[in-house]
Amino acid sequence: MKVRNIRTKRLVVRSATTAASGGGGDTVKLWDSQTGEQLLTLTGHTADVDGVAFSPSGDLLASASWDGTIKIWDATPLPERP
Repeated sequence: MKVRNIRTKRLVVRSATTAASGGGGDTVKLWDSQTGEQLLTLTGHTADVDGVAFSPSGDLLASASWDGTIKIWDATPLPERP
């Protein structure tokens, strides 16, 4: 297992292989939770992200920001890695 320091206030795990983080600025970042590799950065908020959560099925990701918005992201383009 590779350990990586990630500065964030919020981290949520989708599965054994994918995690999302927010709170280190106005972006949401998706990570490979086994390697620590950053997979994707989601932009669109204009203030710090205060919360992130995957839907129970794992196909949607919600992010909440101090800009007063909640964004719903399609997480299905992220295939599960073996």
